[in-house]
Amino acid sequence: MRSPLVIGAVAGLALGALAASCSFTTATGFTECTVDTDCAASSMCSKGYCLPLPAGCQRAEGSFDKADRIVLAAIATLTTPDGGAIDRETYRLNALKLALSEANKFGGLKNSPYALVACDSAADDTSIQAVTSWLVQNLSVPAIVVSRSGPLRAASAEPHRVAAGTFLISANATAASLVGTFARDGNVWRVAPPDTLQAKVLRQLVTQTLLGTTSTDAGTVDAGGVDAGPFDAGAPLTVAIVNESTDYGDGLQLALNDELTQAGFVVKTTPYDVSPTPLTASQAGTAMGTVAMNAPAATIVIGFPADVVLLLTAAKAYPVLQVANGHHWFFTDSAKDPAILTPDTVGQLQGLTGTTPAQGVGTAFRTFRDSFSARYGVDPGAYSFTAHTYDAMWLTLASTAWAQQGGSISGPTMRQGMLNVSASGTPIPLLGARWNDVSAAMLAGTPINADGSSGELQFDPDAGAPSGPYEVWTVTDAGIQTVRYATP
Repeated sequence: MRSPLVIGAVAGLALGALAASCSFTTATGFTECTVDTDCAASSMCSKGYCLPLPAGCQRAEGSFDKADRIVLAAIATLTTPDGGAIDRETYRLNALKLALSEANKFGGLKNSPYALVACDSAADDTSIQAVTSWLVQNLSVPAIVVSRSGPLRAASAEPHRVAAGTFLISANATAASLVGTFARDGNVWRVAPPDTLQAKVLRQLVTQTLLGTTSTDAGTVDAGGVDAGPFDAGAPLTVAIVNESTDYGDGLQLALNDELTQAGFVVKTTPYDVSPTPLTASQAGTAMGTVAMNAPAATIVIGFPADVVLLLTAAKAYPVLQVANGHHWFFTDSAKDPAILTPDTVGQLQGLTGTTPAQGVGTAFRTFRDSFSARYGVDPGAYSFTAHTYDAMWLTLASTAWAQQGGSISGPTMRQGMLNVSASGTPIPLLGARWNDVSAAMLAGTPINADGSSGELQFDPDAGAPSGPYEVWTVTDAGIQTVRYATP
């Protein structure tokens, strides 16, 4: 271990921001280093000195014993307020780690290995911006993978991130408002399609279920080729939407509200707050009481597993909301998680359906699934967005290869890489075994046709996200099963 130095000797490390704005550490001394492994496990070697990582951050994957390692970062809410693990986020982080480890197995980038720092952060704007600022200022990371819509928006607006042009990408940020974020910033990317498309698929699903048709003509039913008139000449049906009041929940609710209104339904919305405190059983009961008063034919829930469980449990008190009485329930991508299957809910969920961006349609998915299952003992298809997360890391790695043409990797040069992964021509699967092909092409300035585990990655240059098919999933005795694919 090298000699400790007082903090005054390292004024050039921009540690003022760490103490003043982040309050992650009150360290008074630092140690000289050449590589990260010269430092304690909770530190990184930055500009020759061991720098303690913020609380919640860790050296997660890759080579930390090399001075030329390429450091990337990930931010997600990995734990609950009481410290319990959030499985879906843990498995998404594992997908990032798997992709990075595979690239390192095949030589990294021009024999420089990759390293991943992962930060467990609360999802509020202040926390996300604090850790983003720290990563940009102190580790000079060129790219950060961010989980969820609100955190991605918050990270994108952090001033030091804006000044550096740091590359941001998310596997599961689907809020439609992020299209505008990309238009303003140009370097905020998403692997999953925006929720305007999920709203179209949900409209098809609700219309087919309630009216026996896949027609999306406003207020009409396709009855064997005969126009049955507005809802078979009956009163318009009411559909309730219950959503968390966040970038994701509000955005999808607005898009879905428009789609269902155009289809002729009467839409009643019930948003619920999840900030600054999570949904409680009492609040869930109030929300379900409001829904029940409208006597809807169907309810669509836009929320995460803990909320879904509370809402469905509260709904038991209202006969009008029971499946046995003809009520229908629908769910979105955030609910595709085994955590919704509890003793209190499993009976209510049997046969009910939801939607999520499809995972099993990419040419690389089978190889990814086998590798992920072998390493982590879990089928990645059981959780939404694991394949998209794997692709997010591969796209990040490919973009570093494009950036390396100029000799240094930065967010702005990585952006140019993302503009060159959707070329025509023979698709190249984003897998470890093809990393040398992908990196060689990008290093040579040759655009590629990247094909991921989540499907074809044809990015809209105006939206920063691809389009793609959706899964329709249902709950059976065997758990959550994909039953078909739907195209918006």
